[in-house]
Amino acid sequence: MALLLALLLQSQATLSSADNIKLQAGYGKNDPKLSSHLGRPVLIQFWATWCGWCKSTHPSLGKLSKRSGENGPVVFGVSYQKMRTIRRYGALKKVGFTLLRDKGRKLHKRWKITGTPTVMLFKRDGTLAYRGMGVSAVKKSIRLARQL
Repeated sequence: MALLLALLLQSQATLSSADNIKLQAGYGKNDPKLSSHLGRPVLIQFWATWCGWCKSTHPSLGKLSKRSGENGPVVFGVSYQKMRTIRRYGALKKVGFTLLRDKGRKLHKRWKITGTPTVMLFKRDGTLAYRGMGVSAVKKSIRLARQL
């Protein structure tokens, strides 16, 4: 049963499946429309400012984003928190990647995000390559992103 659910989630989670959900840019420079980054790997971390584990991974995600160049991975942090909270956190911590707001948790619900940090890594064609939860999953996704 768990395998069937995992396969179903993988088949439904694509960058294009988020196109009708408006994500707001809270901090950073990348276009918040996820499918606009087709052709590059996209790593998305679902996070919150109250999540210590999430915040502990942000320096590594920032390094991945800064070192990636034009063809390397695009990194996003997606939170449902208030815009001012996201902006304040991004400016204070100077995270090296784009933070987006998922108002109403629409993307969280579409992709069945149940906890933080949850990470999703998409291939260059927009299909899901990896999904996991926890610090070890974030570390694994960073390693995988470098290989895509």
